Amino acid sequence: MAEKKMENKDFSTALKIAVKAQQLYPELENVSRMIVVCEVHISGEKKTHGTKKDWHGILKVEPSVDEATIKNKYIL
Repeated sequence: MAEKKMENKDFSTALKIAVKAQQLYPELENVSRMIVVCEVHISGEKKTHGTKKDWHGILKVEPSVDEATIKNKYIL
């Protein structure tokens, strides 16, 4: 069900379903990845200061994190 919601770009509902599935069936494969994907898409839809994307939310880092920490975490 969560996969279908993701295909339809309903990431909020997909996230709720995936979290519930993980609680009920912790042995399911790739549910944690699905949750992360949903969270990133939801963060990507949020705007800060009007029209700017919430990059800290997308990258899952605190706003106080410095640029070097972000680069170390996300750039190979």
